[in-house]
Amino acid sequence: MANRGALSDQVERKIQALRGVPFGPDSDRPLTMSEAGVDPVENSGDSDHYLRILFGDIGEVVGVDFLESLDPVLLEQYCVMTVQRNEPGGEMLRTLISAFMSAYAQPTSSDEAMDILGNLVAIPAASHRAILHV
Repeated sequence: MANRGALSDQVERKIQALRGVPFGPDSDRPLTMSEAGVDPVENSGDSDHYLRILFGDIGEVVGVDFLESLDPVLLEQYCVMTVQRNEPGGEMLRTLISAFMSAYAQPTSSDEAMDILGNLVAIPAASHRAILHV
């Protein structure tokens, strides 16, 4: 279980880091909570309410150190996508890590695990190149 104080501090640092970054594809922030069908201010009076919950979930599930290592914009966009798709962000990361470790730890599947990891890593680069050529 994460240290509540450390987790809360890290969540706040991530939210503060987002403050000066404009929304839109030019700053890698095309997704917003309102586009995901959520109006954070309507439900809590705080525009960062849901991000705090979502960032905190990731920190609780995979750890504060992992949360600290993430780019704030990528973290936010990941969380917004989990809302759009109605999927559990922290649990998906735990499952991804566990599944990779299980596959990699077996001599019969370690090569395939590395191939899949390589393919997964290549997806964002390919998507970014496709957007630039449109």
